[in-house]
Parts: sequence; C-alpha cells; structure tokens
Amino acid sequence: MSVPPVEKAPPANWILQHPAYRQMKALEPADSAQLHAAFLVCMDLTEVRRWKEVSCVKSPELRLILLEGKEKDGAPVHTVLPLPAHQSLSHNSICSVLDRGFPVLLCAVASDSTLVYQRLTDGLVTPDPPVGPFQDLDRRQHRKRRQHSFQQHSEKMRGKSYLIAQGICYLSLCEAKFPKKMAFAFLEDLHNEFHEQYGRRASTVTRPYSFIEFDTFIQKKKKSYVDIRARRNLGSVSTELKDVQRIMVTNIEEVLQRGEALSSLDTKASHLSDLSQKYRSDAKYLNTRSTYAKVAAVAVVFITLIIYVRFYWL
Repeated sequence: MSVPPVEKAPPANWILQHPAYRQMKALEPADSAQLHAAFLVCMDLTEVRRWKEVSCVKSPELRLILLEGKEKDGAPVHTVLPLPAHQSLSHNSICSVLDRGFPVLLCAVASDSTLVYQRLTDGLVTPDPPVGPFQDLDRRQHRKRRQHSFQQHSEKMRGKSYLIAQGICYLSLCEAKFPKKMAFAFLEDLHNEFHEQYGRRASTVTRPYSFIEFDTFIQKKKKSYVDIRARRNLGSVSTELKDVQRIMVTNIEEVLQRGEALSSLDTKASHLSDLSQKYRSDAKYLNTRSTYAKVAAVAVVFITLIIYVRFYWL
C-alpha cells in the first residue's frame, strides 16, 4: 500500500518575519509601500554598504519611517529618507526632515527594487577643498590675509556692487546706469541694520537661510531707494522742463522785441516816404518858380531892348 506524498506548506514570507521589518511595522507608518521601501533600504545599508548603528525612527509630522546610521565608525550620523519612486514630497516635508540637524540622504526605491541615493541640502552645497599640494597651515594663513585685506573693502563694477564688512559680504545687482553712490549707500544701510540685529549670531550660524526674515527689511529698503531714484528722475525732468520754458520765454521776448523793432522801422519808413513826397512837391514848386523867374528875366530884357530901339534908334 502506497502512502500518498504529503504536500509541503508554502514557505512563509521571510520579509514579514524579519525583526527589522517587525520593528518598522510597529512604528505604524501611514503607507505600506513606504514601509517596504524602508526595509529594502535598511537591508542595503546593513548588508551591502555595511553601515554602522543603523536604526529606524518615525517622523511624526510626515508619518514616514526614517533611517539613521553611520557610514563607518567615527563618521557623523546621517538620516536616510526611503521613498517609493512613484511618491512625492512637498518642500515643507523636506524641510521638516532637514530640521533634524543631520545630513540627509533621499533614497528613491523603484518597483524593481533599484535604489538611487541623492544628498539633500538646504541651500548651497559646501564645495570640496581644492586638490593639490596645499598645506593646511598655508591655507589658514592665506584665509587670514584675505579676511584682513577685505575687512572693509568695496569694489565698483558694471551693474555690480559689493561690500565686505566684519566677515559678511553684501552684494547688489542693478542696472549699469544706476548711480554707484546710491548702490553703496544701500549696502551700507543693509550692513548697519544686519549688524544691529544679528551681529552676534552671524558667526555661530551653521545652516543657510538662517536670517530669511531679514528679507523684509531688504525689500522695504530697496523700495525706498527705487522711490528716491524715481523722485530724482522727476526732479531732473522738472528741471529740464523749466530750462525749456525759460528758453521759450527768452525766444518769445526776442521775437516781441524784433516785432517792436520792425514796427518802429515801418513807422520810420512811412515817415520817410512822407518826407520824400514833400520833398518832391517842394522840388516841383522850386523848379516852377525858377522857370517863371527865367521867363520873366528874358521878357524884361526883351521889353527893355524894344524900348531902347524905339526911342534911341528910331
């Protein structure tokens, strides 16, 4: 009699039985896909990359699982944010993770379990030191010389102005025709206000955009300087209009004076014409009188001659 083969039960899912998975599940994340992604990243960090002191924590704001660990002994703690590739996070969510104070790595987990790590930073990434035969002592001395020489220094460029005072650089970008004196006065006002409000805290800041609220003062001061420039432009236009008005009044006065001169000249010409007509009539009268006088003289001579001939010759 043959005994029928006994069917073996299917093996249980080893992921569900793994202690790390159970620990993550106990944190009650909001998304099971993120839980699976966090487990895969945890296995990659511990088994493949050999990170030290890897642990899982929960972000109460995001209700997501975060991983914390060190790349090697003595290295700083990093926060790893596992996230399925089809999910997205808002800027505020990323900022809440960055506020933990540790360097953050974002790990995108694809559907085929491909992992892609990306470093996250709030602001500009600090550049790596230069590669070459440079000594630390030489770099420190060079940095001190630069800080000493640029402690109170400003430079004028085309459309660019900057001021370095007490280890802080103030930079303004404006149009090339913008007055340089106004640009540097603007930077001086920013420096005075910033030093008054945050002078003691500036040297202790480690994160970018720590003084983002100072932008309110910057915008107000910028608007005031733009308004001052507009008023100066209106003043220059008003001055030019006054100059044009003065020139026009002068031209009108000259035209009026020329009109008066022409009127006087016309009057004199009319008077001269009258005098010339009078002279012509007087000349005709004199000519007539002279003609009469000549005729009378000839007549007197002729009559005298006749009388003489009659009485003395006849």
